[in-house]
Amino acid sequence: MHLRGATATFASSRTVQFIGNRGTYGAALKAQQSNIQFNGPVLAADNIANAGAGGAFHLVLSNVTFSARATLRNNSLDGCRDEWYFDEGCGGGAMFVRDSQVTHAERAAYLRNTASGADGGAVYIFGLSFGSDSLNSSLLATKVVTFNGNSATRAGGAVWMANAVTFAGGANFLSNSASQEESSGSGGAVHVNPGGALAFGGPATFRNNIASTGGAVTLRGSMSFANNKSRSCWVGNSASVTTGGAALRIEANGRALFGMLAPHNFGPNRGGPLTDRTELDIKVLAGGSYVCDSGQGAGDYNVEGNLCAASCRMRQSCKCPAGQVFAAKQCSCQREV
Repeated sequence: MHLRGATATFASSRTVQFIGNRGTYGAALKAQQSNIQFNGPVLAADNIANAGAGGAFHLVLSNVTFSARATLRNNSLDGCRDEWYFDEGCGGGAMFVRDSQVTHAERAAYLRNTASGADGGAVYIFGLSFGSDSLNSSLLATKVVTFNGNSATRAGGAVWMANAVTFAGGANFLSNSASQEESSGSGGAVHVNPGGALAFGGPATFRNNIASTGGAVTLRGSMSFANNKSRSCWVGNSASVTTGGAALRIEANGRALFGMLAPHNFGPNRGGPLTDRTELDIKVLAGGSYVCDSGQGAGDYNVEGNLCAASCRMRQSCKCPAGQVFAAKQCSCQREV
C-alpha cells in the first residue's frame, strides 16, 4: 500500500494484516505526508524490503496511530543503497520513521525483525531537520512494548534513534543483537545517536542483549527514567569487547539519568570473549555522564570511565581502583567481595 498526501482510517475492530509482501521502501505500507489511524489490531509479518528502508512500514512526513495491539514480526530489510545510508539514512527491519510521528496506544510487540547491512533491527527513527520541531520524529507508547529477538548488522539491534522515543508504559528488550563482528555493532537493544532522547515512564527490562559495544544500550544522546514507576533491570547482557560496556555504554555527550526513587538493578552483565569474560555493567567515555539521583539503586554497578560521574547523591565517584567496584547503595567504591 502506498499513500501520498492521504488520510486513511482502518475503522474495523478486526485485525488488519500485512503479510508476506515484498518491496523496496516499506513492503507493507509506504506513507508520505499522510495520516493513518488503525482502530483495530494490526499484524505485519514476513514482509521484506530489498536494498531500501523499512521492512514493513516506511514513513516520511506522516503520522501513524495504533489504537489497539500491534504486532510486527519476522519482517526484514535486506541491505541499503549507499546513497540512502549516507544521505538520508537507512534501516528499520520492521519500520523506518523519518520526520514522522508514531503512537502506540495499546501494547505492541516487535519480534524477530532483522536489518541486514543496516541499523535498527526493528525500528529506525530520525529527522533530517533537527532544528525544526515540525521535522522531528517521535515514537510514543503509552502501554508496554516488547522487543524480542530483533537483530541488526550495524547499530541498534532493536532500535536506532536520533529523535525522541518515549515508553510511558515501560518496555522489555529481550535477546536483541547488533553484530559482534564489526566495530559498528553497537547497542544490542538500542543505539541512541546525538539528538536522540530515550525516556521511560514505566519499568524497563534489558535482558540477554548482545553487541560488540554497548551490550544493551549505546548512548550518544540522552536516556532518562522519569518517575518512581520507571525502575529498570539489566541482566545477562554482553559485549564482545571487554571494555565495551556490557549493559550500558555512554559515549561523548551521552547522558544517563537514573532517578526518582526507583530501583535500578544491574548484573551480571559481562564483556569480553566467551573464554574470558569480566563484569563491566557501565562504561563511561570522556564527555559522557551518568547520574543516579535517587540513592535507591539495588546491587553493585561496576562502572569504569576516564572521568568522574555524578552519582546517587550528587557526590563525585570516579573510576574505582583495582579490587573495588562501584556500589549504588553506598554511592562509592567498595571492596570487591
